[in-house]
Amino acid sequence: MKQFLFFATAPPTGKPTPKPTGKPTPKPTGKPTPKPTGKPTPKPTPKPTQKPTAKPTTPPKIPDCYDGIKNGNETGIDCGGGVCPKCDNGMPCRGDEDCDSNQCEQNVCQSKFYEK
Repeated sequence: MKQFLFFATAPPTGKPTPKPTGKPTPKPTGKPTPKPTGKPTPKPTPKPTQKPTAKPTTPPKIPDCYDGIKNGNETGIDCGGGVCPKCDNGMPCRGDEDCDSNQCEQNVCQSKFYEK
């Protein structure tokens, strides 16, 4: 036995509704749709092609003396290590050559007037 659910609707109106204003949909023509005009895709090749298919990624950033990071051979941030400018007093160092004062004591650049 089937059961039906009924939901409350708006109360009935005293007058019938006006005629619909929309046009009915056109009747089907019976003609089939045109055939595709594009050429089929080529068959896959047995070997991959040499042409890249995507935009290449950017290479990793090479550490340099002006990136605000202690990297590469730097002994301090962007200083020392034989490649970057010498370090100021108070900056880390490995040897006298890392310091602007040419005095590295206990791995810290010291002033020129530092007494050992």
